[in-house]
Amino acid sequence: RHGISTLSGLFISKLKRVPIAIEINGIIADEKFMGRRRGWRFLRYLLFRLDKIACRESTKITSVTEELKRFLIRTYDASPNKIIVIPNGVNANLFKLLNEKICKRKLNLDLNAKYVGFIGNLAPWQGVEYLIRAATQVLKKVPEARFLIVGDGIMMPNILQMIDTYNLNDKFVFAGRVTHNEIPEYINACDVCVAPFTKTRNEKIGLSPLKLYEYLACERAVVASNISGVGDFLQMNNCGIIVDPDVSADLSEAIIGLLRDDKIRKVLGRNGRSVVIKKHSWEKIAENIEKVCMDVVCTNE
Repeated sequence: RHGISTLSGLFISKLKRVPIAIEINGIIADEKFMGRRRGWRFLRYLLFRLDKIACRESTKITSVTEELKRFLIRTYDASPNKIIVIPNGVNANLFKLLNEKICKRKLNLDLNAKYVGFIGNLAPWQGVEYLIRAATQVLKKVPEARFLIVGDGIMMPNILQMIDTYNLNDKFVFAGRVTHNEIPEYINACDVCVAPFTKTRNEKIGLSPLKLYEYLACERAVVASNISGVGDFLQMNNCGIIVDPDVSADLSEAIIGLLRDDKIRKVLGRNGRSVVIKKHSWEKIAENIEKVCMDVVCTNE
């Protein structure tokens, strides 16, 4: 698995003369240090060098998006022939449709409110700040709307300050970090789920976000940024509304439209569940990973 531990795998591969297959699902330097001070520049450089070595020395690489594959080829001189694109997936047995009212009662949420949910790491590239700006417009048209944020991260202080500035403290509910098994209840308590990814960092590698597949597996209508791997997926399978990234007005308009239309929400939700079962269950993803690993072993023999 891609990360600092890749070094030990590469070392053993060289020492024992055995092949190594690695998965790359992002850019470590961006994920760890985006938004931090310049003092981290040297460490970012070291991580860059690690990634380049990993791409050069690995036997096979699995990438989660086509855009990331192109990035690895362009930036790290990785051989196109060794990179196989296998997107992320979802545990469709855990993430499934649950009774909305039961979930709301269990989580002490207002039964009469319509919830817009975000689940994930509060990192700079997640675009939660655009959801806050969009909330001011959503509430004008749908006053019973509420916004549920599940997760934590480096952007939390900024987010709390923005909510206070816009006087939205009573409109947002923060659940903090929750266990993986609890997430389906939070998703099912929402009427609409959002993934307002920013252009910065995301457009150069594309996305195959876990949250998107988890939303869809729970038959939730989704509003997401039109980033490669997200916008094309939602549009192709008619399972969500795509909006321009970094544009809160577009985000608010899409959310308002879905909150007002129960029928469309249900259609999009059913379509989403159907496509993730067919193509993005972890069982299906595991089959594809197994083929790569067997290819590496057979090639070595």
